Amino acid sequence: MKLFIFSVLAIFLSCCDGDVYLHNPRGTNNRLNERSAQRRNANRLFDSQNNNRGGYNVADRTNKPASKADEQFSMNFFQSGGQGGKSYLTFEWTNQHGSGGNDVTNPHKMNSDIVLQYMCQPAQDKLTGDSVRNGINTNTQNFKASNNKQESLASYIKRKAGNVDVNRGMHESWEWYDKCRRRERNQGLFTADQRLAGKGSIYTRQNPTGTRRGYECPEERDYYPYWHPTEWKDIAVLTSDSSRCKYYKKHSFNVEPKGECVEYYPGGKDRKHWSTYNNPKDCTDNGGKWMMFTNYLEKLPWKAYNTEQKCHSGGDHFIWAIPHGSDKPMCLAKLDKPYCGHAPWTRDNHLGDTPEGFMPNFTWTIPFFPSGYPHNCVFRIRYNISTDDYDGWSTNSSDNNKEMQRQIASCNLSKVYPAVEYDFVPNKMSIKGTDLLHIQWAGSDRNNIVEAIDPIDNYPLPWEMCKLFKNATAVWSSLDFRYPKPEDIAVSLATAGYYSCLKKSRQCSTESVQEKTPKMDSLLNSAPASFEGMILQFKNKGCFYYMCSRNNNFSNRSQKGVLCIK
Repeated sequence: MKLFIFSVLAIFLSCCDGDVYLHNPRGTNNRLNERSAQRRNANRLFDSQNNNRGGYNVADRTNKPASKADEQFSMNFFQSGGQGGKSYLTFEWTNQHGSGGNDVTNPHKMNSDIVLQYMCQPAQDKLTGDSVRNGINTNTQNFKASNNKQESLASYIKRKAGNVDVNRGMHESWEWYDKCRRRERNQGLFTADQRLAGKGSIYTRQNPTGTRRGYECPEERDYYPYWHPTEWKDIAVLTSDSSRCKYYKKHSFNVEPKGECVEYYPGGKDRKHWSTYNNPKDCTDNGGKWMMFTNYLEKLPWKAYNTEQKCHSGGDHFIWAIPHGSDKPMCLAKLDKPYCGHAPWTRDNHLGDTPEGFMPNFTWTIPFFPSGYPHNCVFRIRYNISTDDYDGWSTNSSDNNKEMQRQIASCNLSKVYPAVEYDFVPNKMSIKGTDLLHIQWAGSDRNNIVEAIDPIDNYPLPWEMCKLFKNATAVWSSLDFRYPKPEDIAVSLATAGYYSCLKKSRQCSTESVQEKTPKMDSLLNSAPASFEGMILQFKNKGCFYYMCSRNNNFSNRSQKGVLCIK
């Protein structure tokens, strides 16, 4: 067995583009730390186009609500290895208006694309204004516009410093939104009968008045694939029309360089982050330089790769190119083409499962970062739907303002809470004895995992009858205790890490069940709300059932799962 464990990806989460709810990992729907079912600020980070219910609060690291960034908990996921070992993460969501195969056997009244994307930056010891973050209050980041085409570098830096608040959440950068606002929008797009209030890229058919939500760029959000460089990287496109896959994969920014106009501050040394011009001719006619930019997994700025020759010697996964935000080439780790295929089939007006009885899902192979450094990442899901009332692929600006008859229906989920209660993801899993399984959870309430004898039972097995954890090995643990025995693994998972071991030993004394005080509350109230967990290898073959003993109510809650080991 080859085992590759390099670094940890700490994931902050997001979901956007309407009537879709991300359940694993936990999507925000613009929530943060509200103590009610309603989110406080629908424009905090992005335009979710959802109602105020749904989404998940940021997780707490301890048994007390977080009041500072370092008291919040982000789930951690190990990246894949560079020589064959793969790491997988399953995404789950629900979408209201249906998705999947649009044929005579499974007809839909609309077309849909589900786009999965992420952005990452190297983890930092201290938050800065440019760090991706959850924030600790629900206010939207500030933004003060400037229409001064002669703005100096010093004025730009001062304007940004006065806008960005480290205590507020941020995904896209301040420069990303300022660039979007200043750059002319694509004038060739169909806008129907909408009267767009300006010429910048913040004005679209879906955002005609230019409302700001976080630092999101409305034009980039509404159209895929985007024609300019973006801060996002593509994972997958799940579509109702797989004939589009060739187009999507060819024009993804993962593999196709995108262009934008580059201008400089007076003196010609420092590059501006923005330009008004959105095409090569207007750019060069006005003294700019049209440049092509390459998306990347991560930059490789070290001496070993600081020339084109050295970069190419690193192998096919490296490329010498200009990254977004720069004007000079450097060595970059390449991205793969996004996966493209049929979206899971779900029916309209139904925030629920596929016909197979599972939530719509996609399993992502987490990439290998050559640096081995931990990264903080944001994931987003985009749910784009349209009807066949007009041909969206052939309709352009020449059809603007024409009278069109369109049938529009909407549903208001006024009484249904679209999020789900705590659950295991996936809750039905089959692995090999050579595979490694990372068990962890994040939340604002207590959870655990204990073995059960049968899926219909609502109580855990005593240790003497447990088989799942016997002969199990902890390859990695978040607890400060090396080489735990099977019974130590079981007690740690059952108490959410409150106890590190069962019996006192030289390695584990004050954190043992025997010695630790105060003792664990019988209802897990003293357990931390989140647990970074363990990476385990299971040697006993068979199917084993497990449950959460706290999130278990005979009337309406049952958090259970089954793990089959071959």
